[in-house]
Amino acid sequence: MPARLSKSEPSRYIKIFIIVVACAAILSIAYKAFILIIKSSFKHETYNLLLLDQNAYLVHIDGANKSLITSKLKDSPKTLINKSRIEQSATVGVLVDASIIGASSGFKITASSLMDTGTAADFIFSRGKFHFNNINEFDILKIFLLSKLIPADNQHEEKGIFADLADRKILNEKRSVDIINATGIDGFGSQMAIALRAVGYNVVELETGKAQKSKIRAADDSSDSVQRLKDALRIPFEKTREQTIADITLILGEDGLTIVI
Repeated sequence: MPARLSKSEPSRYIKIFIIVVACAAILSIAYKAFILIIKSSFKHETYNLLLLDQNAYLVHIDGANKSLITSKLKDSPKTLINKSRIEQSATVGVLVDASIIGASSGFKITASSLMDTGTAADFIFSRGKFHFNNINEFDILKIFLLSKLIPADNQHEEKGIFADLADRKILNEKRSVDIINATGIDGFGSQMAIALRAVGYNVVELETGKAQKSKIRAADDSSDSVQRLKDALRIPFEKTREQTIADITLILGEDGLTIVI
């Protein structure tokens, strides 16, 4: 005669099932959080975010100096939408780390805070309203929390590009940069030099050349200076041991005007 299950047996199996499902859900959330952190573009002391909708704004966050500056740009949003970050940076005059493009109403930007709670929630949960370029939910949450921690006296609105956008670590590293303009557009290398100098890069050489692919070349990628370029521009890095003019070579290839990541 087969043994009968006690009344407690089914409930025990249900509890085990619930525990397994809960553990799987926790692991899934932890994995997704890990991926968001790995793919984050806000990894450095400063961060330059373009907000494009009815107007164009550049938001500069300095985590080290606890400051946040919002600048309404003279550029039309149409000249910056669907452009690569290389072209956005050259146009605006500062290295652009990421951008958010609105599909409906204007952004809620004030001098006292980059984002209020409602706007932050919109950015994270209303994905259909916005197009995100090199920025994810982890970055948005980090910006939101920083905007709340930065004193009101250190949050300002400006018109046009402001003077002090330098990243302290990049300034202190003093890595020299050679820019090779292979886009075929005269003066594009000079525009990019202005954008890099704005965040603290020591641009020592401008050249023209021929190259289809954009890339960053350096002896290693351990410095903040190289990592910032990699995180912002998302172009390939090539390790080289050749004797070069500068510590870092930035090649702006023909694809530099079409890469939108």
